[in-house]
Amino acid sequence: MLGRLIGILIHGQVLMALSASCLLLVTSMLLDLRLEAGWYLAAALGVWGLHVLDGVRSCLAEDARSQPVRSAFTVQHIVSLSLMGWAALCLAVLVSLLMEPGRLGLLVLLLLGLLVVSYLVPLFTPSMWSLKSLGLVKTPAVVVAWVLGGVILPVVSSGHVDVPWLHVLVLCMLVSALLLVDCLLLDSRDIEADSERGIRTIAVRMGPGDTMVICWISVGIAVLVGAVAGAIIDARWSFVALVMIVPMIVAITVSRHTMPGEVRLVPLVLSWRIIGAIATLILFP
Repeated sequence: MLGRLIGILIHGQVLMALSASCLLLVTSMLLDLRLEAGWYLAAALGVWGLHVLDGVRSCLAEDARSQPVRSAFTVQHIVSLSLMGWAALCLAVLVSLLMEPGRLGLLVLLLLGLLVVSYLVPLFTPSMWSLKSLGLVKTPAVVVAWVLGGVILPVVSSGHVDVPWLHVLVLCMLVSALLLVDCLLLDSRDIEADSERGIRTIAVRMGPGDTMVICWISVGIAVLVGAVAGAIIDARWSFVALVMIVPMIVAITVSRHTMPGEVRLVPLVLSWRIIGAIATLILFP
């Protein structure tokens, strides 16, 4: 029963949506933004809609090879998931606008919108011209999108003009390093499927071994950034960084020996955001 519930949370992209709100919470607490609830709702809806629609587009392509359980789930509910995915994206935009993000916030939302559209279009037929199919561009673009939505947008939309930009820069570096590991681990799962479709992602070009090396380097960068943050900003930043880094170390270690299935891999690579949110709530009451 528990395994079935976890499977639904993962294949239905609920866990991914939760992780987006958690990343927003980490940003809010570390930078003392105290965001309104609407921003968390918009983040969850936007990420959920994007990943649901991506699943619809991929269910008969790479997902059928690398994630057969998720592919079968999506095919079974393809019409309802398509409608709910687009509805979620529209609601995310509406809620974001109701939050009155300001000019800079609108600019960031526009950039995010362009990234989402370029990633999803065309919806039902995978295309070599979509952002997802541009191997070398895909991973950096995904990292940039998460940083824009999870760190930059909350800062420029919160009205807190006194937020030290050094703190923002440090947080962007920490989050980027962890997101890179996140993306590379998920791309490693899809190496065979992406290779067959001619999508030369970083993981495909480097191979599993060298991809894991890049992951370890990124973890090292995250450790360094966390240590610097603790020294120049607040010691609590180092602890938050540490508890977010540990799950990624576990994920890399497990992946080096055997690439786990979808149900095990996704919680590992998403857990750093959820654990980070819990840590910030405890340390920054």
